[in-house]
Amino acid sequence: LVARGRTRRLLGAGRWSARRTLTTGVLLAVGLRLIVFALARAGGGSPTPEPTLEMLESVQQTFGLSANLLWAALLTPITEEVLFRGILREAFATRLGDRLANVAQAALFGLAHAHAILSPAFFVLGLAAGRVTQASGSLRTALVAHVLINAFACLALAYLSA
Repeated sequence: LVARGRTRRLLGAGRWSARRTLTTGVLLAVGLRLIVFALARAGGGSPTPEPTLEMLESVQQTFGLSANLLWAALLTPITEEVLFRGILREAFATRLGDRLANVAQAALFGLAHAHAILSPAFFVLGLAAGRVTQASGSLRTALVAHVLINAFACLALAYLSA
Protein backbone atom coordinates (compact mmCIF):
# COMPACT_ATOMS: atom_id res chain seq x y z
CA LEU A 1 0.00 0.00 0.00
CA VAL A 2 2.76 2.42 0.90
CA ALA A 3 4.85 1.59 -2.19
CA ARG A 4 1.88 2.08 -4.50
CA GLY A 5 0.66 5.24 -2.76
CA ARG A 6 -2.61 3.54 -1.75
CA THR A 7 -2.32 4.24 1.99
CA ARG A 8 -3.19 7.88 1.67
CA ARG A 9 -6.06 7.14 -0.70
CA LEU A 10 -7.53 4.38 1.50
CA LEU A 11 -7.37 6.57 4.59
CA GLY A 12 -8.74 9.55 2.67
CA ALA A 13 -12.35 10.56 2.19
CA GLY A 14 -12.99 8.26 -0.75
CA ARG A 15 -16.05 8.56 -2.97
CA TRP A 16 -18.68 8.86 -0.22
CA SER A 17 -19.77 11.98 1.61
CA ALA A 18 -18.99 12.28 5.31
CA ARG A 19 -22.69 11.86 6.08
CA ARG A 20 -22.98 8.65 4.05
CA THR A 21 -19.76 7.33 5.59
CA LEU A 22 -20.95 7.99 9.13
CA THR A 23 -24.51 6.74 8.57
CA THR A 24 -23.38 3.53 6.88
CA GLY A 25 -20.74 2.95 9.55
CA VAL A 26 -23.26 3.35 12.38
CA LEU A 27 -25.84 1.09 10.69
CA LEU A 28 -23.16 -1.50 9.98
CA ALA A 29 -22.00 -1.43 13.61
CA VAL A 30 -25.53 -1.83 14.98
CA GLY A 31 -26.39 -4.64 12.58
CA LEU A 32 -23.20 -6.54 13.22
CA ARG A 33 -23.47 -6.10 16.99
CA LEU A 34 -26.95 -7.64 16.80
CA ILE A 35 -25.53 -10.60 14.84
CA VAL A 36 -22.84 -11.07 17.51
CA PHE A 37 -25.44 -10.98 20.30
CA ALA A 38 -27.65 -13.48 18.47
CA LEU A 39 -24.78 -15.90 17.83
CA ALA A 40 -23.51 -15.58 21.40
CA ARG A 41 -26.97 -16.19 22.81
CA ALA A 42 -27.57 -19.18 20.51
CA GLY A 43 -24.18 -20.63 21.48
CA GLY A 44 -24.66 -19.94 25.19
CA GLY A 45 -21.58 -17.74 25.40
CA SER A 46 -20.52 -14.17 25.88
CA PRO A 47 -20.80 -11.62 23.04
CA THR A 48 -17.12 -10.89 23.67
CA PRO A 49 -14.62 -13.77 23.34
CA GLU A 50 -13.10 -14.78 26.70
CA PRO A 51 -9.47 -13.91 25.84
CA THR A 52 -10.60 -10.50 24.57
CA LEU A 53 -12.68 -9.95 27.69
CA GLU A 54 -9.71 -10.81 29.89
CA MET A 55 -7.49 -8.33 28.01
CA LEU A 56 -10.13 -5.60 28.22
CA GLU A 57 -10.60 -6.19 31.95
CA SER A 58 -6.85 -6.17 32.56
CA VAL A 59 -6.29 -2.91 30.67
CA GLN A 60 -9.29 -1.30 32.34
CA GLN A 61 -8.25 -2.32 35.86
CA THR A 62 -4.66 -1.22 35.32
CA PHE A 63 -5.03 1.91 33.21
CA GLY A 64 -8.73 2.81 33.17
CA LEU A 65 -11.48 3.25 30.61
CA SER A 66 -9.65 5.94 28.62
CA ALA A 67 -6.71 3.64 27.92
CA ASN A 68 -9.10 0.81 27.05
CA LEU A 69 -10.93 3.02 24.56
CA LEU A 70 -7.67 4.23 23.04
CA TRP A 71 -6.23 0.73 22.69
CA ALA A 72 -9.26 -1.47 21.98
CA ALA A 73 -11.64 0.97 20.32
CA LEU A 74 -9.22 3.04 18.27
CA LEU A 75 -5.75 1.51 17.76
CA THR A 76 -6.92 -2.08 17.28
CA PRO A 77 -9.57 -1.18 14.65
CA ILE A 78 -7.11 1.02 12.75
CA THR A 79 -4.55 -1.79 12.70
CA GLU A 80 -7.06 -4.46 11.69
CA GLU A 81 -8.71 -2.34 8.99
CA VAL A 82 -5.39 -1.40 7.42
CA LEU A 83 -4.18 -5.01 7.57
CA PHE A 84 -7.32 -6.88 6.48
CA ARG A 85 -9.27 -4.43 4.31
CA GLY A 86 -6.22 -2.52 3.13
CA ILE A 87 -3.18 -4.73 2.68
CA LEU A 88 -4.71 -8.21 2.40
CA ARG A 89 -7.78 -7.31 0.36
CA GLU A 90 -5.65 -5.31 -2.08
CA ALA A 91 -3.04 -8.08 -2.34
CA PHE A 92 -5.65 -10.79 -2.89
CA ALA A 93 -7.48 -8.64 -5.47
CA THR A 94 -4.44 -8.65 -7.76
CA ARG A 95 -4.69 -12.44 -8.07
CA LEU A 96 -8.29 -13.34 -7.22
CA GLY A 97 -10.42 -10.38 -8.27
CA ASP A 98 -12.42 -8.17 -5.92
CA ARG A 99 -15.12 -10.64 -4.82
CA LEU A 100 -12.84 -13.54 -3.93
CA ALA A 101 -10.34 -11.14 -2.38
CA ASN A 102 -13.07 -9.88 -0.09
CA VAL A 103 -14.06 -13.41 0.91
CA ALA A 104 -10.41 -14.34 1.53
CA GLN A 105 -9.65 -11.36 3.76
CA ALA A 106 -12.94 -11.84 5.64
CA ALA A 107 -12.15 -15.53 6.22
CA LEU A 108 -8.73 -14.62 7.61
CA PHE A 109 -10.32 -11.92 9.78
CA GLY A 110 -12.79 -14.46 11.19
CA LEU A 111 -10.05 -17.03 11.78
CA ALA A 112 -7.77 -14.45 13.41
CA HIS A 113 -10.40 -13.91 16.10
CA ALA A 114 -10.30 -17.67 16.84
CA HIS A 115 -13.67 -18.12 18.48
CA ALA A 116 -15.79 -21.17 17.66
CA ILE A 117 -19.14 -19.40 18.10
CA LEU A 118 -18.34 -15.81 17.09
CA SER A 119 -15.92 -16.33 14.18
CA PRO A 120 -18.85 -16.43 11.73
CA ALA A 121 -19.90 -12.98 12.96
CA PHE A 122 -16.35 -11.72 12.49
CA PHE A 123 -16.40 -13.23 8.99
CA VAL A 124 -19.61 -11.30 8.23
CA LEU A 125 -18.03 -8.14 9.66
CA GLY A 126 -15.02 -8.71 7.40
CA LEU A 127 -17.24 -9.21 4.35
CA ALA A 128 -19.29 -6.09 5.07
CA ALA A 129 -16.22 -3.98 5.90
CA GLY A 130 -14.47 -5.15 2.73
CA ARG A 131 -17.54 -4.39 0.64
CA VAL A 132 -17.96 -0.84 1.97
CA THR A 133 -14.22 -0.25 1.60
CA GLN A 134 -14.41 -1.26 -2.04
CA ALA A 135 -17.61 0.70 -2.69
CA SER A 136 -16.49 3.88 -0.93
CA GLY A 137 -12.83 3.77 -1.95
CA SER A 138 -11.83 4.36 1.65
CA LEU A 139 -11.35 2.55 4.95
CA ARG A 140 -13.31 5.23 6.81
CA THR A 141 -16.75 3.58 6.80
CA ALA A 142 -15.38 0.22 7.92
CA LEU A 143 -13.29 2.02 10.51
CA VAL A 144 -16.31 3.87 11.91
CA ALA A 145 -18.20 0.58 12.28
CA HIS A 146 -15.23 -1.23 13.82
CA VAL A 147 -14.51 1.59 16.29
CA LEU A 148 -18.16 1.70 17.39
CA ILE A 149 -18.36 -2.08 17.85
CA ASN A 150 -15.20 -2.15 19.97
CA ALA A 151 -16.14 1.02 21.89
CA PHE A 152 -19.47 -0.57 22.78
CA ALA A 153 -17.65 -3.59 24.23
CA CYS A 154 -15.36 -1.32 26.28
CA LEU A 155 -18.25 0.79 27.58
CA ALA A 156 -20.37 -2.28 28.38
CA LEU A 157 -17.50 -3.77 30.34
CA ALA A 158 -16.98 -0.50 32.26
CA TYR A 159 -20.68 -0.29 33.06
CA LEU A 160 -21.01 -3.92 34.11
CA SER A 161 -17.89 -3.84 36.28
CA ALA A 162 -18.83 -0.60 38.04
